[in-house]
Amino acid sequence: MRAQAYRAAGHGGRELDRTDTWPFNLEVDSAPPRLMTAQEVAEMLRVPRSTVYELARNRRIPFLKVGRRTLFAQQSILDWIAAQTVQPRS
Repeated sequence: MRAQAYRAAGHGGRELDRTDTWPFNLEVDSAPPRLMTAQEVAEMLRVPRSTVYELARNRRIPFLKVGRRTLFAQQSILDWIAAQTVQPRS
């Protein structure tokens, strides 16, 4: 089914294999990214939900819009947390 949709979208007549990627760099067999609400992110970060929305509004945290909803990809949030980690002094 996916191969047919891929070909129908103008991506050639060849079959897909595990190295092919879909738009947005998703692998063919990968699950869609887990999307989290602001409340779930707030609980993860242990901050108020309003802080999460403020971080998104100021573009300090990765987010995406689906219609009017502001959602957060779990892996992007985990990567962002890792990038925010302050290393101890030596």
